[in-house]
Amino acid sequence: MNTASRVKLTIPNGTKVSATLSAVLGAGPAQVAISAASAITIQSPAALTGTIIVEASIDGVAWATVQDNLADVVPAAGKINRLPLGLTAQDLRITSASNEGAARDFWLSIQEC
Repeated sequence: MNTASRVKLTIPNGTKVSATLSAVLGAGPAQVAISAASAITIQSPAALTGTIIVEASIDGVAWATVQDNLADVVPAAGKINRLPLGLTAQDLRITSASNEGAARDFWLSIQEC
């Protein structure tokens, strides 16, 4: 049976970094959700101030940009992006190159098989 969870990560107004997935779901459930996912998609808001990247952490301390086929995953305004399959990480977050001019909500759809 396939199930999908929807999770909102928000970059607050005037800042660059969203809450982490573990802050929303809890550390254990976030790690299970990422590793058990058959697909993770991110829907971006209609307007963005800065260039957006998705970051992952293996240890919950050091963060790195998520890549797919050696290219950064860069969600664009009003678009849906897919994260690479087989992503193994402890946590995820969304980061902007600039302080955002308003709160920006990103919706993650985590599909589990």
